[in-house]
Amino acid sequence: YYISRAAHFNPILLEHFGWLYERLGAFLADRLGAPTTFRKNGGLPGFNMMLAHRAFTKIAPSIHFDWQYRNLDWSWASDAKPRTMSFTFAISLPREGSGINIWDLAEKEIFAFSDDELAAYVQNTPPLLFAYEVGCITLHFGHVLHQVPTPRNVYKGDERITMQGHGCLCGGTWHLYW
Repeated sequence: YYISRAAHFNPILLEHFGWLYERLGAFLADRLGAPTTFRKNGGLPGFNMMLAHRAFTKIAPSIHFDWQYRNLDWSWASDAKPRTMSFTFAISLPREGSGINIWDLAEKEIFAFSDDELAAYVQNTPPLLFAYEVGCITLHFGHVLHQVPTPRNVYKGDERITMQGHGCLCGGTWHLYW
């Protein structure tokens, strides 16, 4: 399903935002110190759009690790254990801002917790909020437990529009995908 959706939507995204993907690849190559490419048969980094609605103050977005790469075939890669990263490019932010909530908990540590213990840890441990800035890219590496923060208030005209994606370092090149 993922590959067929990527084949359908990638040409549309490239037609309208090819210039942005070109700049994104160049920026990340410079910042990461290695060439970038968009993953063959993978979805291009995509857009996450949240428009003003009071419901957003009542929901709790998922708390998760970016493990999407585990669902993709990396058997062709020469690296036995690929290095991963995720990025968010803030295009537009609500009046009160936005960012990413991060818990200081390593991936390997969660396996020592039962589901109830992990839920209690997250509930009782305040996350660190890293604020986004419009026009800036935020990177995080490896497996970081994170979440979109729930806004306190939503104002008419608010929007949170970001471009998001992931990368896997294989053979000295960052392979970017959604």
